[in-house]
Amino acid sequence: MPTIPLYKHPTNPNASHDVASPGGYEFWHFDAQDPEHDRVVIVRFIIGNVFVPRYLKRYERYRRHPTRNAPPVPREFVAVEVVAYDAGRRFHEVEFFNGDCSASMDRLDLDFWSNTVRTNGAGELTLSAAPCSRSPHLSVRFTFTPRIAGFEPGERALFEELSTEGEHRWIIAAPLCDVTGEVRAEQPGSSGHAFAFRGVGYHDHHYGTAPLGSGLRGAFRGRVLDPEGDRCLAFQVARPRDARATDECHVIEIAGGTARELRLEQIEVDWPGWRSHFGPPRGARFGDQLVLTYAKGLALTTTSAHAAYEVGAKGKRFALPALCEMVHPR
Repeated sequence: MPTIPLYKHPTNPNASHDVASPGGYEFWHFDAQDPEHDRVVIVRFIIGNVFVPRYLKRYERYRRHPTRNAPPVPREFVAVEVVAYDAGRRFHEVEFFNGDCSASMDRLDLDFWSNTVRTNGAGELTLSAAPCSRSPHLSVRFTFTPRIAGFEPGERALFEELSTEGEHRWIIAAPLCDVTGEVRAEQPGSSGHAFAFRGVGYHDHHYGTAPLGSGLRGAFRGRVLDPEGDRCLAFQVARPRDARATDECHVIEIAGGTARELRLEQIEVDWPGWRSHFGPPRGARFGDQLVLTYAKGLALTTTSAHAAYEVGAKGKRFALPALCEMVHPR
């Protein structure tokens, strides 16, 4: 009997992997910050939103009784999410679709209804997102221009040391970019809120063949940009559900067009109290490479918290805050 592959292997790692595994997912993450005006924008294009309760419930029913329940597949749970922070004003919208998307397996080229991402031959990204699930209506139009010449994206395995289901992959696609564009937040009966955006940004890509939550209590991830040195530090820390297991951590440094994983002996995350508090860690230390101190919250959803952190490393304080996210799998 022929088997259906769980995902494809495109020659361009930032293209779609066409994940077909029940409970699988793939998402492309874009974020940008303008420190001069205290602005942050985060956009995600998601196929297989593993934080939607209906998707997880269907997956759990399928796992328990696979012959009596149809397998839930990623393209049934498509979403576009936008978070915008403007000097204390917070906006968040997410729109869900059922199969209304296309994603190229040759290059980064996404169409999620009226939301799109395009890539030209020079690696420049143009992004247009306007989810319309509720008021205020958010729309974002951005151009990401990579600053690190010659950088080649590569895949990294995540959560292999923890008791999670399936395979999970992380692709740092554009670690440091110049970002320009416009953000609008429109509300019926008002003039709305709009601003031009000019800053720096980051883009990565994740995919997996099963939900994240089976072996994880939480995951803390983020990045620090150093535009003066054309350098980026990106990290992922996973907290296992098994209290006897240790945290799994990956810290990637991208500089001079080359990515390398840093082997750090001392990693400490001031995790939130799991029962009494839902939110981001109060701080974290990654050896002598990074020291993060909580600065402010950017957005809070039912499964994640976005926050900015002041950054110190080897006695140096970075000019830009780190943008981070705490994920609480259900």
